[in-house]
Amino acid sequence: SAAWRTNVQVLKNNIKDRWSHLSPEVQGFIKEGLVGCLGDSQPFIRSTVGSCITTVVTAGGLEAWPQLIPSLYQLLQSQDASHVEGAYGALHKICEDSADALALEPGQQTLHTLIPRFLHDFASPSETVRKMSLGCVNQFVQVMAEALAANLDAYLKGLFALAVDPSAEVRKRVCHALVMLLDVHLDCLLPHMNQVVEYMLISTKDPDELVSLEACEFWSAICETRVAKEYLKGYLPRLIPVLLESMVYTELDLVMLGMDEEADEHVADRPEDLKPHFHRSSKMAGSGGG
Repeated sequence: SAAWRTNVQVLKNNIKDRWSHLSPEVQGFIKEGLVGCLGDSQPFIRSTVGSCITTVVTAGGLEAWPQLIPSLYQLLQSQDASHVEGAYGALHKICEDSADALALEPGQQTLHTLIPRFLHDFASPSETVRKMSLGCVNQFVQVMAEALAANLDAYLKGLFALAVDPSAEVRKRVCHALVMLLDVHLDCLLPHMNQVVEYMLISTKDPDELVSLEACEFWSAICETRVAKEYLKGYLPRLIPVLLESMVYTELDLVMLGMDEEADEHVADRPEDLKPHFHRSSKMAGSGGG
C-alpha cells in the first residue's frame, strides 16, 4: 500500500541519517526485523528491505553486523523461493557496494563461502536467481578476488552455460562478464577465444538492444589487446558487416545529428572531435593485455 511504502522510505531515511545515534538495542531490533522480512511474499517489500539492509551496512560497516552474511547464506539454501530471492536481493546490493571490502578481508573466508554458492545457482530454474547470482559474482571480476580466481574454471563453465539463457538480462550480464575478463584476465579466455568471438558475433545481433550494446563493447575491448590481430583476422569478413549494420541510423537519429551539426557548424573542430571513440562501460579500464 501507499502508506507502507511511505513508512519504509521514512525508515530508510532514518537509518541513513540517525543510525549512529541509535542504541545498540534499537539497532539490533531493526537488524533482526529486516532479515525477518526478506522472505516476504511481495517482491517490492523484499527489494525495499534489501535496500534498508544495504543502508545499515553502509552506515555501520559489515564488521558491525557479523551475523548478516551467515543469515543470508542460510536463506539461500531455503526451499522457499521468496526467501532465496530476498536474500539475493540483499546480497547483490552488498556485493555491489562492498566488493573491495569483501575482497580485502583476510583469507576471504566470506567469499570462499559465497562464490561457490553463487556459481551453483547459475543453474537455478528461477530467472531472478540466475540473474542475481551472476550479478554477484561479476562484482568481483575487476578486483579478481582470490576466491573467484580459485573457482575460475567453474565460473567460465557457468558463463558458457548461461550464454544461451532465455533471459535477455542474463545474456547481457554474460556479455559484460566476458568483456571484463578480457580486460583483467585475458589468458583465461585464450583457450576459448574462438568460441567467445562467435558468441559475441551472435550477441551483437541480439534482438534485445541492451544485450547488443553490451556485446559491442567486446570489439573495442579486444582491439586494445595483444591478441586482436590473431583472433579477429579470420572473422573480419563476417564481423565488418555486423558492425556496419549496427551503425545504421534511424530517421530520428539523422534528424538529431542534423540539429547538432547546425548548432556547431560555425565552431572549428577540436582534435578530440575527430578522434574515433568507443562506448565503454564505467567498469572497463586498462588494456587487457593479459
